[in-house]
Amino acid sequence: MALAPVAAAALALLVSGFPAPGAGLSGLPVLFVALMAAVVLLVTGAGELLLQHNYGTQGIPRTWPRQVVSPALLTTAIVAVVLFSVIMVHTAAGEGELREAGFDDVLSRPDGSSGWVIAAVATAAVAAIAGMPVVAARRRRSISTDIHGLDAALRAITVHRVVRTMAAYCTAQGGVLLMTASNALPPLLGLPATTWAGALLAAAGMLIAVIPVKGFARTPATPAKPVREGAR
Repeated sequence: MALAPVAAAALALLVSGFPAPGAGLSGLPVLFVALMAAVVLLVTGAGELLLQHNYGTQGIPRTWPRQVVSPALLTTAIVAVVLFSVIMVHTAAGEGELREAGFDDVLSRPDGSSGWVIAAVATAAVAAIAGMPVVAARRRRSISTDIHGLDAALRAITVHRVVRTMAAYCTAQGGVLLMTASNALPPLLGLPATTWAGALLAAAGMLIAVIPVKGFARTPATPAKPVREGAR
């Protein structure tokens, strides 16, 4: 949900030319998207730690749902990661073509293709942060409650939020990279240096962050699978 203003801000800064402090700095939109995703993931992980501190009970077997993420959301996340990786590779290759052709002045502009390096580093950092709430949910002590399956459901919600955040992040970040590095596409793919493809991807990332990703048919929840306290 928090990635929605990120995609909207990227569209405003890069498509409409909306003035903002530092909007002309190379790599700033990429870092902004990564920062917002990192904040969402850190808050999710902090929620798991707070849940263990307040309600965790020693000695109760951990429960873990058999299906943590729906197939629709998992497919969306995989497609988003693959799409972002393809954009990264093509942007890097296009930048190499421009450098060999002697167009270093194009790459040095704020809207050149040099932002792909920043995007790669930022994405690696976000991916590392994404593992923290998942590990916290996996190792958190169980909650003593009379509601069957509540503990497993809370763990599934945390993992679901992480996967959904990463899917929205990769989609929005791919769109931002296309908009900021559009000059890398013509020498490699013969495509015009337009920002509309990136704008559509950024909008798609906003939709993933706002609208829940569901399958065409609802399936009943799978029973929780108990995991012993000492299990990793």
